[in-house]
Amino acid sequence: MGDIKKEADSSNFIFFVTFLLIFSLFLTPMVHANFFDFVKEGLNSITGKTVTSSATDVSITVGNNPPNITNVSIASSFSIVNDPTSNKTIFFSFIAFDEQGSSNINTTSAIANFTNGTNGGMVRWNNSAVNPGDGGCISSGTIGSYQVNFSCSIRMMYYDTATNWNVSVFVKDLNENTAQNNTAKFTLAETTSFSLSDSAISFPTATPGDTNITQSDGGIYMNNTGNDNINASSINITAVSIHGDTDGTTFIPARNFTISTSSDANKIQCGLSTALRLDNKSIDGTTNFNSTLISGALLPIGPKPYNEETLFLCILHVPNDLTGQTYSTNAEEDWSIIIS
Repeated sequence: MGDIKKEADSSNFIFFVTFLLIFSLFLTPMVHANFFDFVKEGLNSITGKTVTSSATDVSITVGNNPPNITNVSIASSFSIVNDPTSNKTIFFSFIAFDEQGSSNINTTSAIANFTNGTNGGMVRWNNSAVNPGDGGCISSGTIGSYQVNFSCSIRMMYYDTATNWNVSVFVKDLNENTAQNNTAKFTLAETTSFSLSDSAISFPTATPGDTNITQSDGGIYMNNTGNDNINASSINITAVSIHGDTDGTTFIPARNFTISTSSDANKIQCGLSTALRLDNKSIDGTTNFNSTLISGALLPIGPKPYNEETLFLCILHVPNDLTGQTYSTNAEEDWSIIIS
């Protein structure tokens, strides 16, 4: 009996050992991997070795394509309106294209401007989103399924430089993608123009023999109403002698008048060293060759008051033979101020 029990115990022991060996075959790879990973990380941390690789996720979101401005339509040249109370409005248009369809174009985002490199860089622009009642670019409808036509207008000032101007237009889609086109150009023509604030020149009542009589109306006020810089060698005056309205046999010679761009209490406009003496000229066919150049007078372009010039007249001497009456240009022709 004792031997049989020993054999059973031996068989049970062999079975248990065999079971452990089989179980260890499944467990060993996992334990081995985890164990050696642990050992590796521990060694790296101990030795200070840098980990040179790591896994990470990579992703990218691709949005829609931006719109494109395919065409800008504008005339090749314009002229300003020579009137300070009225500006020239220039009309033009452009077409925006969007692959996602015309409904994806933001029709309130269009902006346009004109620029040139003169006078520090002139800019004229209108933004319909900022000034809805003052020009800008407004959608005028779709063209097919992918395009929107924008009609634009920008106001030009009467003094804007005569040169080539660049046209730039801009629009966005509903995804905030943008498009810009600055390939179009136009030419603004030069306009030479000026105005006088009054059409008559008057003097106070004088007596024969009086000297240095200055204007009672202050002066001759000129304004440059164009975009041509009128320089100091371009303003001329053509004067004629003024005769009596009742008895034309007596007159004040044109030679008795002076003109100047300055005036003061000492009557600088009457000084022969500081003013210009006029001559009797023929008004017919008036040119700078038969008129008096007003040295120092100039009319630059620009807004008021930078575009102004004032001229001052003086009667050096009232002839002693004059009779009591009004003397004017009625018997002759009016005096003329010209730009050469």
